Amino acid sequence: MFKRSLVIALALIAVAGLVVPVTTAQDTPTETPVTLIELSGPAAEPDAELSGLAWYGDTLVLLAENPNLYAGEERAGAIFALDKADILAYLDADAPEPLEPRAVPILGPDIVETVPGFDGFEAIAFVDEAAYLLIEAANDDGTMRGVLVKGAVEPDLAGIALDLEGGVELDAQTDYGNMSYESLLVYGESLVALYEINGADVNPVREGLLFSFDLAPVGSLPLDALEYRLTDATAPDAEGRFWAINYFFPGEDFLLPESDPLAEVYGEGATHAEQPHVERLVELQITDEGIALLDQAPIQLELPGEDARNWEGIARLDERGFLVVTDKYPQTLLGLVPVEAGDPAAGDPAAGEALFAEACAGCHGAEPGAGPALPGMGERAATRVEGMTAAEYLHESIVDPGAYLVEGYQDIMPPTYGDQYSEAELADLVAYLLAQ
Repeated sequence: MFKRSLVIALALIAVAGLVVPVTTAQDTPTETPVTLIELSGPAAEPDAELSGLAWYGDTLVLLAENPNLYAGEERAGAIFALDKADILAYLDADAPEPLEPRAVPILGPDIVETVPGFDGFEAIAFVDEAAYLLIEAANDDGTMRGVLVKGAVEPDLAGIALDLEGGVELDAQTDYGNMSYESLLVYGESLVALYEINGADVNPVREGLLFSFDLAPVGSLPLDALEYRLTDATAPDAEGRFWAINYFFPGEDFLLPESDPLAEVYGEGATHAEQPHVERLVELQITDEGIALLDQAPIQLELPGEDARNWEGIARLDERGFLVVTDKYPQTLLGLVPVEAGDPAAGDPAAGEALFAEACAGCHGAEPGAGPALPGMGERAATRVEGMTAAEYLHESIVDPGAYLVEGYQDIMPPTYGDQYSEAELADLVAYLLAQ
């Protein structure tokens, strides 16, 4: 096994006659510990092999790789669900009780008999009342294929009726065993299926496959090289940015590159330098031109020891961070990867600046006007309300402007921005204001 190295370097790029420093790995990067959320019930058992996460409204859907284990007289299997309110209450409690995800029945014919070589559910996404699932299946010659299927969501997520016979098959992009399509994005009017391995030397194809909401193939998009495995992704934001799980599981030596490009640029955290496995989140962006790996430091998860955690699912939890879930290695784990205010994962200041110009600049300018002045807003926010961080105060001031009034100003700011903009957009705006 190669030894990943930390490169300490400074680089300069000439841009339009200016010399701009490029950020490189000069210090050991900070790693983020995962805050575990204890589960109980069938979803917590290793046999469930949780393999994906997605939001259906305010309900977190936990995809079971082996739904057929929960088949009964009136259902072909089951996946699981948790309410966002229960997750937030757990994270805010001093001594929380374990959460027990409820079963969501899968309705339809026998899964294993209908999908030859069925090897598990791998990803799920929702568009209104339609559910889309990626299935991994084995061919007779030992190679793998993906199957994209559509289902109808019953009211109140009482079940998902899958049309397993109307699915579309996806040819594997490599001949490696046990590798298929494990991430499913909704981009505009298309679904995008992402293959699991996209390293420069292991997958020369590297493309996201596009499908209409009726499962008709509509093309593909090139994907930047990304070493190791890509096992799930968050929903893209308004600018097409999303975060994905990127990890290396010991024993899969064929995925080891001669060097890890991200580690070369951004360095390795302390625990990553000691262990052979890699557990991190990376940011990408999808556009009509392709899927690009952004020039952004990965979020390296703090490794607890020698036991690699096989992270298989990811979903944003508003501005708090990312929910992640493992399959059965080393056991079923659901956790939160928190992001701090000002962390790039918490928001994009550039996108926030555009939103500010659209919605806020009329009242918040260089000088005080109808509202407090923009310059110094981030610094002042930290002093407004005792016990609140600057980011928390700014977020509250946007979605509930009457909660705290700065002396000398009236309660005239519209209280509708919380409904008008997504949490990702609000995070972008807060990130911009913090920098002022």
